[in-house]
Amino acid sequence: MYGSEVWTINKYYKNRLIALEIDYLRRSARKSKLERVTNKEIRNIMEAEESIIERIEEKELKMEDERWPKQLYEWHPNRKKKRGRPRLTWKENMKTIMQARGLSIEDAQDQDPSADDVITVEGTVRFKETITVKHKKKRENIKKDDRRLSGFVPKCCSAPSNKTDDIDFATRRKECKMQVKEVLGKEVVGVISTKSDLEAMNCFLQCTSRKAGLSDENGVINTHDMTYYTMSDRKMTELGITSDMVKACIITSKSNINVNKSSEGGSVCNTANHEQIKFLHCMIKTENMNCPEQYQVKSPACDKYRENHV
Repeated sequence: MYGSEVWTINKYYKNRLIALEIDYLRRSARKSKLERVTNKEIRNIMEAEESIIERIEEKELKMEDERWPKQLYEWHPNRKKKRGRPRLTWKENMKTIMQARGLSIEDAQDQDPSADDVITVEGTVRFKETITVKHKKKRENIKKDDRRLSGFVPKCCSAPSNKTDDIDFATRRKECKMQVKEVLGKEVVGVISTKSDLEAMNCFLQCTSRKAGLSDENGVINTHDMTYYTMSDRKMTELGITSDMVKACIITSKSNINVNKSSEGGSVCNTANHEQIKFLHCMIKTENMNCPEQYQVKSPACDKYRENHV
């Protein structure tokens, strides 16, 4: 015996060690048995989640290389109780996991790195699962609208707006969020990252602008009213944005629109018309370009945007 690396102990001494260890931990935590504090709670208090028996078993596995194949196929899987024969081995447990996940032996043995993703849980102590998960079919079934959106400008200017204090403005936003979810089945989110988010935001903008009298039922912007409403926001003055800049964004947003295409928005919005989201995109770019340093958002995305465009 020249170290714990080669210890092999029977059940009697194993239980003695467990009792001795928990008694030591309980005394160190100054907890009496009369207080009815469980052993698990004692281990959490003393930050000793790994028991001495587990550490001995770890050393056993690390020291004797020739035992690895036997342990791999006959060791009881994690969180499975040892109830005697017939016993559930690691190999049998893997078959159950593969069957539940719809995998076959061919799937598990397919190690082509160009086709699949290999999920490996690292660790030298306990055996973990290493399986190959098929992703090709899932990728083919992803809807086109749910793919990642590239090219939409991040909002990198946090100049204060007086529109957020308007009760009517808040009421319109709340009503339109509910209507968009009912019609399109999609949530309106502040950060646009997918085409699905873009469609929901466009419908939301059409709904709010129509309720405010800034556009018609097809989402076509009224240039005069939208310019006046946008310029009434105090942040336009602080950023130095003029009415000509706002009109330029409206003109840009009206290019290449077709309101006669089929729409999924019903009476809430015309999803075939992207005029509103184009106007928002243009105004975000304008605000980012004219944003003073005290209002600039500090984030990796905004830093990269300012480096490339400002």
